Amino acid sequence: MLDEKLIKYAAETDYKPFFESLFTKEAIITASIVHSFYTSFGMSLYEQMAVILAKARGWHAERQHVVYGTIDSTTEALIHTICARTGEPNKVGEIEEVRRSIKPGKAEKDKESVADVFVRRDDGSEVLIDITTVKGNLKECRALRRKLLRWCALRFSQKRDVQLSTYIGIPYNPYHLHPYERSIAGECDPVHLNPTRRVGAV
Repeated sequence: MLDEKLIKYAAETDYKPFFESLFTKEAIITASIVHSFYTSFGMSLYEQMAVILAKARGWHAERQHVVYGTIDSTTEALIHTICARTGEPNKVGEIEEVRRSIKPGKAEKDKESVADVFVRRDDGSEVLIDITTVKGNLKECRALRRKLLRWCALRFSQKRDVQLSTYIGIPYNPYHLHPYERSIAGECDPVHLNPTRRVGAV
């Protein structure tokens, strides 16, 4: 993937007057290529790695999985209420609230229904993961919390009793060797990352 990226690399634009007055052309090109790698890793490589690891365990796994279903207006309002609450989130309790509220619906594709990674374990339980930037801001974290609750609602509208877990996947802890302390921790009921590990999820 890296070799192909280098061979096919082309800058979006060659005109960078402000940067060119501060840095050499070589430095600008290098920075552009590295940024391109960051994007490529985020869009596909981490997803592929997650699927490889899950399949190595003998589980079913997919990338870019569509969560089909329909969310009734009452459950949509409940999700809005949950996301507007202050204080410490209770992820397990919130998912159960959504499970109790949802009504059976049609298997339709929703605007927020694509999960980066889907895993079905041997016991039939399911996992949906959104892989995101390691330094998400508060607005992005709140949007992710809402998306994960909507995934639960969509899935429960098709199979109410499914054992479902949702995660925000963070490829690595940028604060290593210290705990992860971004705003996402206050929005998504995290399992604190082990600072000695390079990969974690909340």
